[in-house]
Amino acid sequence: MTQMRMSIVPRRMVFASGTWMVVLAVVTLVPYLLWFRSTGTSLLESGSAESTALLISETSAVIGIYGSVLLIAGFVTVWMAWRRPMPWSGAPVAWLVACGAGAVLTRDVIGAILLMVTVALVVAQRRALARAASVRASAA
Repeated sequence: MTQMRMSIVPRRMVFASGTWMVVLAVVTLVPYLLWFRSTGTSLLESGSAESTALLISETSAVIGIYGSVLLIAGFVTVWMAWRRPMPWSGAPVAWLVACGAGAVLTRDVIGAILLMVTVALVVAQRRALARAASVRASAA
């Protein structure tokens, strides 16, 4: 199997992970944030009007920040899958691990599974290429 062919599966998984993050960010930023802003007062009726408005404002800001960070992470991950030459080591793998840790912390099960499988494929590919190079070197 050629090196070009070996890089297709990890690259597709990275692209799928990045696409999932972008979709989740768009869903978070557009419908969820608009829904929370419009129905938040009815959800938090028990407090005073001033404190409820402040709570809704702060929660909306947190939702916006979370969606924006997710959108940026998704675009960076898609860029990596599209432009960065394989095999990866160092910073790209650390980026994928950090995104996976973020997905676990925010309880994004689909994103966490996608990123864990992606990291496993990238590391396995890197080890397989290193082993193939050492076998070729010892055979020569």
